[in-house]
Amino acid sequence: MGLGAAACKRGGFTYFSRDGRVESRGEGLFQARFPMDSRITWGIAGRPSLLLTRLLEGLADGYMKVPGLQPRLMSMATRLRKRLRIAAQFVTTPPVAACVFDYAVSGARVDVHCAFTGYSGAVSKLHVVNELGADHFRAAIGGGRTVAPPSGWQPLPVAMPTPALYDPARRTRFSIDRLSASPPLPVSVFWGREKLDDYCWAGFELEIDLTRGAPQTFTLSYSVVVE
Repeated sequence: MGLGAAACKRGGFTYFSRDGRVESRGEGLFQARFPMDSRITWGIAGRPSLLLTRLLEGLADGYMKVPGLQPRLMSMATRLRKRLRIAAQFVTTPPVAACVFDYAVSGARVDVHCAFTGYSGAVSKLHVVNELGADHFRAAIGGGRTVAPPSGWQPLPVAMPTPALYDPARRTRFSIDRLSASPPLPVSVFWGREKLDDYCWAGFELEIDLTRGAPQTFTLSYSVVVE
């Protein structure tokens, strides 16, 4: 997914952007505009099904709540999806939200600023994903020592700096810090790694719950460090 990729939930469905635009704004400065204009829809043998999509969306929410079972569940889901020929399609829709990302690259640090606007006041959750390759980041740093990497998505405390994913071959750390939202909003932080036939990622995800009267316009800022 790279650094600063967005998805959001609305009406029980997940939306991505398929019409993003990236522009250079000067030395080490970039801006990306992502309209949330594509709804993921699951189907069997090429036939889309809203019922199946709602079922899988609910299962994905439950998956995030049982981090200890995620490796086994993901492996089972991958086999079942291939056997039943279940595949995702992206259905173009009117944008339900928009994200504007500004990136400032300085050495090993990338400062990320996201301005989010939800339309019609109905977006329930924003996901901001920062993923690099699981082939490289095969370990983690925790408590000052090298440990096994997290499997699936594991929750992290919001306090920064977070533990780091680690590439032992290059002795490179991958972490995030300087996390803030304006106006102040609770941000859930997850980290994880999956290396399967069709998954190869390691990274950090930020989630903001927009239910319970949360504003539909806000900014999210953080830094990604790979050093």
